[in-house]
This record gives sequence, structure tokens and C-alpha cells, in this order.
Amino acid sequence: MITLKEKAKLFEEYYNSDNDFLSYLRLNYEWDQSKFDVLVKLIKSVLDEYSEEPVFPKTLLHFFYLDLKLIEGIISNPLFYKSPPANFSSEQYSSYLINQLETLKNLQRIFLGKRS
Repeated sequence: MITLKEKAKLFEEYYNSDNDFLSYLRLNYEWDQSKFDVLVKLIKSVLDEYSEEPVFPKTLLHFFYLDLKLIEGIISNPLFYKSPPANFSSEQYSSYLINQLETLKNLQRIFLGKRS
């Protein structure tokens, strides 16, 4: 049996909690930047921790192959931009979230070994 390393355990705890970014996004249909920042930080730490390993935790695999598409689907729905935050127009908010999504896609490329 393979045991998870420290950062991977933290990621898994966060990922399986009710307080994670994706749960919040799905339930509230609202982007929470602080939860997103926690998610990105945890993913980076796991990628770092496993950079020399031939395997990754399956939770990370699940995130990159399923959840990333879910996030993209949610924020590509025009209804998501119906009530942007006060400091954004719909167009600005869309552009902002596309940039945030690109952050996750860049991490996915690192995960897949396609550094760019």
C-alpha cells in the first residue's frame, strides 16, 4: 500500500471537505478567490512534492481529468456572468475568470509533463 505524502494528505483533506473551492462554486454559483488561491497553492505543493515520483495521488488525477472540466463548464455558462461582482463588468469578469482557469490549465500541463 502506498501512503500519501504530507502535502498530498493536506490536498486530499481539502478536496474532500465541504469547504473546498469546487463545492463552493457548484453550490453557490459564485467564484471565491480565496478558496481558489488555497486550491492552487495545494496543487502546486503536491506537484512539487511528487516531482520526482513516478505516480501521483489519485485525487489530483481526478481533479485534472474531471473537475477541471466541471469548473470550465460552470464558468462558460452565460448565466454565471449575470451578476458579476460590483468591481467588474460582465466582460471584465469573464476575462478575469478565463485567466484564473488558465492558471489551472497550466498546472494541468505541468501534471501531464508538458511544461510550457
